[in-house]
Amino acid sequence: MRACRVFEPKDEILTVKDFSRELLKYKKRAALDLTIVEESMKPIVLIDGTQYICELGEANLEETENPFQRAFGMVNVVNKRKVVKMQLNK
Repeated sequence: MRACRVFEPKDEILTVKDFSRELLKYKKRAALDLTIVEESMKPIVLIDGTQYICELGEANLEETENPFQRAFGMVNVVNKRKVVKMQLNK
């Protein structure tokens, strides 16, 4: 179980349907057992039986999943990339 997951959406998220679509793309890319429990702009998902709440935010060095990017500071702060942050839903 991971306390936090972060991924970069492939397309812009403007609506609830956009968010759901990007979560399903992430599920396929990462080969996850992911189920959307509640669709919204802060959707709730189950990943491997653990519930997370998702939120759209900006990328930053501490939250990137890729250790190589973290080690070499390769998060693009100029473009303010959007990421989906998944926190444990307590």
